[in-house]
Amino acid sequence: MVLQAEDDKHTRGLVITSNEDGSYDSYYWYDNPEKPMPIEVKIDGESVSKNAKNVRWEYHPELEEAAGVGIVTKQNATKDVPVGGEYMNVKKLKLDWKEFNENFADGKKKGKSRPGRVKKSGASCNGSVTSLRAKAKKASGEKAKMYHWCANMKSGRKKK
Repeated sequence: MVLQAEDDKHTRGLVITSNEDGSYDSYYWYDNPEKPMPIEVKIDGESVSKNAKNVRWEYHPELEEAAGVGIVTKQNATKDVPVGGEYMNVKKLKLDWKEFNENFADGKKKGKSRPGRVKKSGASCNGSVTSLRAKAKKASGEKAKMYHWCANMKSGRKKK
């Protein structure tokens, strides 16, 4: 899962990978989510590494009994489950994941749009759709995304 910070000045975030043993790997990225960047890692306020590229979150089976129910926070609230409500661990309760996954099927992310992304990335919507697509192929990161976006907006929806 790629997470991107809502930041007008920088394109950055985290990549989280779930492992078969129940652990998670995570790394910080800047400009390109496929390229881990070194960061300082602090645990409980104490620095444990000044140049980490991967953080592993280990699985503890002795905690499994307590993993069934939790309280919904602002970050994981939905229109159906408000802040302060309870959520249940799908795997622990042996429920069908498809029921819960449909909220994410459209790929939309909650939150405000970020106006000015094209200009901030250094891209421009000037030119033909073909030239914008060519520029997108040559660019990378946020700039490539913005060229693709401009080309898609210019081409419009295909008529039936």
